[in-house]
Amino acid sequence: MAQLDSTIVSTPRMVMAQDSITRLANATQYGVNDALSNHETTPTVAGYFTLPVASRDGGGFTFTDFALYKTDQDQASAAFDVMLFDTVPAVTGFNDNAEIAITDAEWLACQEYVPFSAGGWRNVVSGDLQTVRKVFGFVCAAGDVNAYGIVVVKATYTPASGEKLTLTAKGYQD
Repeated sequence: MAQLDSTIVSTPRMVMAQDSITRLANATQYGVNDALSNHETTPTVAGYFTLPVASRDGGGFTFTDFALYKTDQDQASAAFDVMLFDTVPAVTGFNDNAEIAITDAEWLACQEYVPFSAGGWRNVVSGDLQTVRKVFGFVCAAGDVNAYGIVVVKATYTPASGEKLTLTAKGYQD
């Protein structure tokens, strides 16, 4: 009698992860390639997005959809890239309102970026919302289950004082 091959079929689990950054209480204009974070010299964990996406340390994830909500309405010209890293770059590399200064070695931990364009915002009751569909694989660093997002301003931008940005990411755990 022939032996049957056994196959284990797993169903990927859909996950939604969300985190927020509240910027400084000022309306200082950003330039192209400036970082947006929560501090001028030493951003904290609240200065970048932490997205728990993997089911195990060093696990994989497939991102499918992103939504970025900002509490300031009427900033239709806002354009951002959210750079997704498997580890957090040095704290001094993404000081608020300073040109991003990530080292070459740190850029190697950047697995992808998500662009939010100037013309893609939809005004909602108390802010602006933009959604982006972008599908790509992501592997968390050994010993970690998170993706880390740093906001890079892509066009001159004047924010609201204390403006809050919330990133929601959806996808499937591998």
